[in-house]
Amino acid sequence: MARSASTRDGGVPESRADADVQYRLLTEVLALRRQVAALYAEVVPSQPVRRRRGPAIDQRPAAAAAPASRADPPLYATYFGRFTVYREQLPVSLGRNRAVIELCCYLIARAGQLIHRDELLELLWPAVDADRAVNRLHVAISTLRQLLDQHGAGESLLRLENDCYSTAADRFVTDCDAFEQHYRRGLALLGRDARSAADQFRRALDLYAGDYLADLPYAEWVLGHRAHFAERRLSVLAFLCEDAADRGDHASVMEYAQQILGIDNLRERSHRHLMRSHYRLGQRACAVRQYRTCAQVLADELGVRPSHETQQLFAAIRDDAELPDEAPLYG
Repeated sequence: MARSASTRDGGVPESRADADVQYRLLTEVLALRRQVAALYAEVVPSQPVRRRRGPAIDQRPAAAAAPASRADPPLYATYFGRFTVYREQLPVSLGRNRAVIELCCYLIARAGQLIHRDELLELLWPAVDADRAVNRLHVAISTLRQLLDQHGAGESLLRLENDCYSTAADRFVTDCDAFEQHYRRGLALLGRDARSAADQFRRALDLYAGDYLADLPYAEWVLGHRAHFAERRLSVLAFLCEDAADRGDHASVMEYAQQILGIDNLRERSHRHLMRSHYRLGQRACAVRQYRTCAQVLADELGVRPSHETQQLFAAIRDDAELPDEAPLYG
């Protein structure tokens, strides 16, 4: 029997009209968030100081700042999404030469390491004969020095030693460095300070403007880094989803869970989070639909049925009964 005037736990109206209004409002809020993020991404690149991809120079971790003896601050490079190098918050033009751009990506990614000339030749010109490839490398290095070195600098940022090239580790900071710092701080806080851990994970997620070097989709040396950061992003999203669920922030639960499923739609726990949030907001039909989506994906991809936990949750939603507790994911 319908209960048009009653409420569920937390005072959520159960009437179809109220549920429809709530669902429409929630959908509009999520749509507005995505629209704002899209507009931000379009507008902000022309104002690097406020980019979400990385902190301004004076916001970077003290450990990554240049030594006090240097007058010029380190260059800042973004690897998430589009590769860009900044000097004092202004983008450095790297031109359109593919070899120069990839050489810059590679050297900064391995700042502080000696990289033999042959490794760079194999990376950039594997099918070109040795003499021509060496000449191209010299030209690319010279071009990159002109682009990165400040006028009148006593020492180049790109160094050559016994046929090995290197970049000084203290002269470059990247968004990957900042992501790793926030990620590790978040992990260290797990189990003892969930609020601070969530703050660190949100900061890491804010830096993730796209997959690692998305503008170099086929470069083999990029693949391992891309997989590493993509997996860490999933871990961050999973924690933030759990944290939002613990706080009863259903809009955030749905946003994080949808992002997770957009990356890996086989994660049943994220399907269950969506089912619970829909139900708690009085959207039982949406919760049932989410279960069916989960069941269909598992059947199509793996040929299996949903787990006992997922079926148990569905039964409670279907019968309008008390929802079973979700086993904690963290400690």
